Amino acid sequence: DLHAYLDDWQQADPQAPLSAETRDALVDGSQGNMLYLALAREGYCRGLFSLDAPSRLPKGLGEVYLEWMRRQFTGDPLSHPSWSSLCYAFLELLCASPEPLPQTLASRLLNWKGQDRLLALRPLGSLVKQEGDTWRLCHRSLGEWLTDTNLLHNYWINLEDGRSKLLHGLLPLLSGSLTVDIPSYIHRAIPELLSLLDAQQSSNFLETNRSEI
Repeated sequence: DLHAYLDDWQQADPQAPLSAETRDALVDGSQGNMLYLALAREGYCRGLFSLDAPSRLPKGLGEVYLEWMRRQFTGDPLSHPSWSSLCYAFLELLCASPEPLPQTLASRLLNWKGQDRLLALRPLGSLVKQEGDTWRLCHRSLGEWLTDTNLLHNYWINLEDGRSKLLHGLLPLLSGSLTVDIPSYIHRAIPELLSLLDAQQSSNFLETNRSEI
C-alpha cells in the first residue's frame, strides 16, 4: 500500500518533509507503482530529489529514471568519466542479458580492475539489484526506458549493439577455464541471444563463428 509505505518512510525519517501535499504528489506521480516511491526515497536521501516543491516531482518511473541520470551524470553524460568508461558498458550488458548476469562474468567481460566495480555501481544505486551472485536491472521498465528508440535521450542504450557485444564476449569463454556459475549461463544465454537476431543476422553470426561454437 502506497500510503503505508509513506507512513513507514516518515516514521523512519521524521525530518523528511512529507507534507500532505507532497504525499499526494508522490502517490499521483507513482501511478500505483511502489518502485517509484522506493526510488524517490533513495533519491531524496542521496540529495537527487527535493520534496520541497511537490509540483516539480517526477511523474512516473520514466521521469524518475531521467532525473536520476541527470543528477548523477549531468545533462551531457558523455562528459562524465564514470558514465563513458564504466556505467554505460555495464548497463548495456544488463539490458542485453536475457537473465540476471553473473558478477564474475560481468567483471570479466568489462575487464574491471581496482575500484572499477565500485565506481560503476555507486552512481546507479538501486537502479541495479544484486541477486545472490548476479546483477539485474531494478525493473523491466528501466531496460525499456534505456533502450526505447522513440525516446533517444542522452542515456539511450543501443540494445542491438549490446546483444552483439555480449554474444561475441561469451563465445571465447565457451571452452575456457570458467568458474562454476558461468557455463550454465553461457549455454542458456547464447541460444536466447541468437533467437533475438533476425534470420540473416543469426545465420551470418553462426557462419562467422562456426569454429568456436
